[in-house]
Amino acid sequence: FCCSERFVHSFFQSVMNWTLHQATCAAAHVPLDVPVECEWTFFCLVYAMKWENIPPSLLVNVNQMGIFLLPSNSHTFHDKEAKQVNAIVKDEKRAYTVLVASTADGDVLPFQQVWGG
Repeated sequence: FCCSERFVHSFFQSVMNWTLHQATCAAAHVPLDVPVECEWTFFCLVYAMKWENIPPSLLVNVNQMGIFLLPSNSHTFHDKEAKQVNAIVKDEKRAYTVLVASTADGDVLPFQQVWGG
């Protein structure tokens, strides 16, 4: 007996009534007043920089991104009629965070890596 990939796939479909699905997750919710909030934030920054004499080189924009060292697969087998599919993902301890920062003057600051915490 050889348990080939084709046999397993056929078994899942015919006996278990499963098919390959991509894991689903909830989407991020965007507030309805995003333009108003962005404009309010912009004017708060302009006000603070003007009245407190903050130079543009001290206004720093920071972005972070998670880098997975051992990426996980988002596909799993589940019932054919399933609308929601849960997936077990790997532990986040196998990742690090990289920080990218730039100033309002246009200078790009050195990247930073965060490995713990």
